[in-house]
Amino acid sequence: MFFFSGAFFPVDRLPSYLQVAIWITPLYHVVTLARSLTYGTLSWSLLVDVAYIAALTLALAPLAVRLLNRQLTS
Repeated sequence: MFFFSGAFFPVDRLPSYLQVAIWITPLYHVVTLARSLTYGTLSWSLLVDVAYIAALTLALAPLAVRLLNRQLTS
């Protein structure tokens, strides 16, 4: 996932089917936010990245807690 996060090369140079697959990964959105904060190029489109990360966290956090509880109690 780290290789396809857009940290090493621009994602827009890849084929479109790979761009869609990369956009689904959460690390791509984190890299986009970190790059924008580093360069100081903030825009309203970054709210999409923040919303995606928040939605994924809210959706998967209960699963992580349940799996961790199962590991700790068995």
